[in-house]
Amino acid sequence: QPLQQVADEAHRVDFPKSLPRRSYRIWRVVAGLVALASLAVLLVPGAGLNALQRWIVPWSSQARYTFVQWVKPPARQVVAIGEPFVLTVRLKNSTVWAPPTGRARCGTQSTVRVANTNREYSFPLPPQTEPTQLGVSIGDARATIKIETLSRPELKSLLDHIQLPDYLGYDNQRRDVRSGAISIVKGSRASFEATASRPLATATFDGESDDIRVQHDRLISTPVNVSEAAVHRFRWTDVEGLSAKQQFQVRVRP
Repeated sequence: QPLQQVADEAHRVDFPKSLPRRSYRIWRVVAGLVALASLAVLLVPGAGLNALQRWIVPWSSQARYTFVQWVKPPARQVVAIGEPFVLTVRLKNSTVWAPPTGRARCGTQSTVRVANTNREYSFPLPPQTEPTQLGVSIGDARATIKIETLSRPELKSLLDHIQLPDYLGYDNQRRDVRSGAISIVKGSRASFEATASRPLATATFDGESDDIRVQHDRLISTPVNVSEAAVHRFRWTDVEGLSAKQQFQVRVRP
């Protein structure tokens, strides 16, 4: 009997209406959000989990999920002053979306649009003479790159250290070869030392990186035997990623 009486009383009560209206609305919204998040996790796991994490911990540094998954462009890029340049953006294998085109724009200049070629977007961009902002947009992925301009690294000096044949009885010599040509006694050994206009990252001597040492802004080649006429070629890249516009050549004549 007591149970039946409770059941009869409960039947006459509208529990949803008995709840505070504000609390009921809040819980309904929460339930809806949870349902949507659960659906997103099932349909697009990456997006769903990202949204759930950002919702649970809104103050975290969790990045916004994008369907376009790319190798994110650098926050800063140095380009050669007054020269056109190319920015290439690549999509990851994990990308959900590979839009047919992408856009980029330097400052207030015209927007450059390019097609997706083998999951890459190569933007040919106009010359810049002062720092600017480069905006890149591919689908729902966005990035802003700080563009800085510098002159290309040049050689300020180039010396040839010459070890003459022993039979001559002369001391070693050091000669300036910025002219790009030098005559050396046959049978000598010669190494080159160059100083660049800014610190360097890499260099090659006759196409080989193992035959040259980089020390801050200096290049020092390994010695070579002087037995016949030869042309030696230097290339270098500075710490900002800029290289010489052309390789430097030294012609050696015995």
